Amino acid sequence: MNQDQVLGILRVIAPAILSYAVGKGWITSSQVGDLTAAAVTIGGVVWSFLAHSNTGKVASVASMSATDVNAATAALPAQAKLAIAAALPEVRQIVTTTQATATAAPSVKVVGPTGDPGPVAP
Repeated sequence: MNQDQVLGILRVIAPAILSYAVGKGWITSSQVGDLTAAAVTIGGVVWSFLAHSNTGKVASVASMSATDVNAATAALPAQAKLAIAAALPEVRQIVTTTQATATAAPSVKVVGPTGDPGPVAP
């Protein structure tokens, strides 16, 4: 479930719950504003913590399209992009278009067009 879905559900459910609580006499109608402000503040803090954790960042990037990833990494040099891709455990091999690029790459996962590996692991 993404952020938009969660917020959409809350926008529908929260007023219903608060209206029910007012109708039952559990809270006054003037307390609804205070409770809403508190919920928004606490929710923002929790969401910010979760969205900005390393797991949240990885999930965010993993959900990006290849076009978006290319746009986000456009300013990075090719060697940095190769290092990032090679660091992913699910990437077994990266084939470059030139042997020079493979040789200069910082990972044994990077091979040239003929399949020759780049650097040899220490």
